Amino acid sequence: AEGIFCIITTCNFTSSANASNDSALINNRLYQYSFIALLTSIILFIGLQLCIDPLLKLINLSDTLKSHISTYLKIMSFSITPLLLIQVSISWFTGLKKPKIALYVLIMSSSINIVLDIFFVFVLNMDIDGVALASVIAQYSTALFVLLFVLNYQKKNLPNNKVNPSYWLSNKQVLSFGSTLLFRSGILLSVLLIFNLESASINETTVAANALLMTILILISSVLDATASSAQVQISNKSEKLHGVLNSTFFIMCVFVLGFVVAILVFGKYYLSLMSNQVNVVSLAIEYLPWMALLCVSSSTSYWLDGVFLGWQKSKWMRNSVLIPAILIYFPIVYIFELSNHQLWMSLNLFMLMRSLCMWLYFVKKVKALQP
Repeated sequence: AEGIFCIITTCNFTSSANASNDSALINNRLYQYSFIALLTSIILFIGLQLCIDPLLKLINLSDTLKSHISTYLKIMSFSITPLLLIQVSISWFTGLKKPKIALYVLIMSSSINIVLDIFFVFVLNMDIDGVALASVIAQYSTALFVLLFVLNYQKKNLPNNKVNPSYWLSNKQVLSFGSTLLFRSGILLSVLLIFNLESASINETTVAANALLMTILILISSVLDATASSAQVQISNKSEKLHGVLNSTFFIMCVFVLGFVVAILVFGKYYLSLMSNQVNVVSLAIEYLPWMALLCVSSSTSYWLDGVFLGWQKSKWMRNSVLIPAILIYFPIVYIFELSNHQLWMSLNLFMLMRSLCMWLYFVKKVKALQP
């Protein structure tokens, strides 16, 4: 949630700073949120290192699986710092109307990750610790690439790049903008946490299979977040510009979603085989691939409208569109009924679909209000 907060606020405040053509102001937006991201990552890292093992004791899993999960999470916690700094930098570029940077970074990070996964798992015969180590190395490598890109961009376009805290926003202004979005992000994370806890209660193979599928969801989220950022920086309350931006960004989102659905159904099994050498886990994960493909469709509109609503600065609409389906649909279904894994995936899809529907109703209301 803290990472999402940094990303969103960086993009919004950088976009407004860009309009002033003040290079010192633009650079210090990046410095301020990089500092916030660095401080946040240190707190999260320490918290995870201290809390992982005590929390795992509360879950009914075998000691072997708990050991694997603990190792994986502790290694992955080292990637928090580069991940947040990368996302802040991407959001900074998005605020400068350079959204293609996000795509370049995603391609680089994913490529390094896949190559290292193959090397660690199939060449060195490492298990889940190899997957985690590959992710950490990929994040640090990508962070270095992004840093060089930022420095080069500043040298060419933003020469006044000294750190000057007098340009930094007040903490009150930052918290006022982000508090609603933090709450919304917390609800989303709670939904995913409960999903994983419920799958863990089924059996160990199921939770391992769902963990593999979640790596696909992370990849999808990264790409669709980039399309949302593109909509965010282009959106306008002026009706004569609105329809063009909405149509173009919606079309781009549809193209990506269609591509993901085809890729998941056709190539998903090969991707999962690269991510793990445990045949039973991979076989079970392949069985649930259609649910992941459906999740692309059911959640796609909400990703796009996240960007649109941020452009309109309607954070309360984003919060409500997550809170309503979570309280009225997802949480009751999960806690009242004893669900199979297929039913868990169905409930997650239903939550995403209702979230998209709630956002669509807000969207229609806003568009009608903007009509001349």
